[in-house]
Formats: sequence, C-alpha cells, structure tokens
Amino acid sequence: MRQLDGLKEEFQVHSKENFSSYQELTNDIFKTLKPYFRNTKNLKKVISIDAVFNEYNTIKLFIKEDIDIEVILLGLLNIYYKADNTDQKILFKLFTSDYSDDISSAIQNYAQLSLVEIDKDEKRLDLFTKICFREIGDILEGSLFPFLKLMYASINITNDLSKNIKLSFGSVVKNLEAHSILNTFVVYSPHNVSINQIRNIAYHNSYELVDDKIICTYGNNKVLNLERSDLKNIYRQTTTTYMLLKFAHTFFFMDNIDALQGKRINLKITNDSLTISVSEISYMYGFNIVNIDFENNLCKIVLEEFKRFSGFEENINIMIDKIFVVLNCNIDFTIIPIFDKQKLKFKLRI
Repeated sequence: MRQLDGLKEEFQVHSKENFSSYQELTNDIFKTLKPYFRNTKNLKKVISIDAVFNEYNTIKLFIKEDIDIEVILLGLLNIYYKADNTDQKILFKLFTSDYSDDISSAIQNYAQLSLVEIDKDEKRLDLFTKICFREIGDILEGSLFPFLKLMYASINITNDLSKNIKLSFGSVVKNLEAHSILNTFVVYSPHNVSINQIRNIAYHNSYELVDDKIICTYGNNKVLNLERSDLKNIYRQTTTTYMLLKFAHTFFFMDNIDALQGKRINLKITNDSLTISVSEISYMYGFNIVNIDFENNLCKIVLEEFKRFSGFEENINIMIDKIFVVLNCNIDFTIIPIFDKQKLKFKLRI
C-alpha cells in the first residue's frame, strides 16, 4: 500500500485535473466518494458545504498510486454496518456519546501534529530516529487508538459481546490482530511487528544506533533491526492507517447523519480544526490560506488566489459567506488575486 509521506500530506493538493469551475470539482468529488455512501442525498449535502475535500484529496492520491482504496474503505465501513444491523441504538451511542470525545481529541491531536511537524533530516540518523519515533508514538496513542477502540467496540456489537469493555492499547491491538481486515492495520509488514510494540519502542526509547542501523528491542528481549528506509516506512504506515480509519468513521457518520439527528453529540471545536475547515472551503474556490489569526472575537484571514475559476466575484462572495458561517465571528478578509495587483478587503460582522 502506498503510504502518506508526512502528516501535512492530508492537507496538500494532489488532484491534477484541470477543473475550470467549482461545479466541475464538486462533480468529481461526488463521483469519487459515491461508493462510500448509501445515501447519496447526504453526500450531496456535505459536498455543498465543502466538508469532505481533505478526504477526497487523499483518496485521489491513493487512486493515482493504483491502490484499491475502495476495497479497503468498504471493508472498514462494513464493520460499522454489521454492527448497525445488529444493534443500531448501541452503535449510535458509541458514535454520539461513548467515543465522541475521544474521536474529537484524536482528530485534533493529528491536526496539531501536522502544524508542528518537524522536518526529518536523514543525514543525522540520531535526530531522524528521535523525531520519527516521537511522532509515531504520538499518532499511535493520541490519534489512532480512539478509532481502533471504536472499531473493536463495533465488532463486539456484531459478535454480541460486552459493549463497554475498557481495554488498554495493547489489549485492543491484540484482539484486532485476529481480524481479517484490521490485522494489517495493527501489525506492520514486512517486519510483522504489532503497533503496540512499536509504540513501546517509541515511548521508552528502546533502541540504539549502530553504524547505520537502528537496533530496537521489545517484548521478551526481541530485536528489530531497522534502516532509515524501514523507519520511514513505519512512519508512513502509521499516517496511512490513521487516514483510512478516520475516513471510514467520517463517511459512516455523514451517511447516517439524519438518523443521528436528535442524539447528543459531543463536539470539540478548536482554532486548529477551524483553520482546516477554512482551508478546505477556500481551496474549493481557488484560494490558499496565507495567514489566519484568531484574536478574541475577531479572525483575520489572508487568502491568495492560485487558480481562477469562472465566476470570480460570485465565487468570492459565496466563499466568504461559507467561512463566516463556519467561524461564526467577526472576520477581516484580505484577498490577493492572481491577475490584479490590488488586494480585496472585506469585513464581516456578526
């Protein structure tokens, strides 16, 4: 499987299609994401508010790398739908109450890590190894684990087992190793080492450098010999696994949003997550974020046009209105067009 090169890759542009309008782009998003939605009406809704561009963007990347992403994601979604067929009430409680705080924290943790990700200089093996293991451990514990717990709880619903088992990271991983789909998510090839052991190596610095080798120890005096490329691959597998689990959760949640309405849903919205939302919306209209600052109830946003779509003025009005709704605060916009020297300034007030 082709893995993501770094944390920021989810938020970078990979689609190279020469779309000439916003409508062409949204049509392609619908076509790409349609296999993962049973209710296409809900898919159209989330596309209309520009809520799934990051997911679309990364899936396009996997498709370009000839990865059968559809089989993988449908396999993950099927775990949720099997649980839904067994006991929808309990499953929805997992999504809207039991695990919603954990999932929100997981997504926020990954967003924060992407903002502070450190460049990995492979010339200094000691620093390269330290940085990689530190970020791998943080992703596994802070972002991957909540999604694995939700998956495990969903499997337990299908198998009519206890619904509220609180297990450790290691226990959840061990139970998922026997699952036909999730095994590859918790046991990394080609070394056949579980992510629990990788997390332990990362947390306890259980490695030493010998020449150009990274000698790791784990478990009962087991040894894992790595080279730079091996550690880089483990890092990529970790980010890719997180992305796939997150996408499955997002698509199931959005596909069933009507049934979930009226349920108590715990959501944590932070400036970092809002920044990502603004990034998604602005890109859909041909703009990148140059700067965004939150000051009390005022947000200052600088956007730079990277592609001119048809309907320039209308697109700007729609874009800033959508951002205004998402942020729900006073906003000062500065917009830098491609073809015009003069910057455009807008002030929106609640």
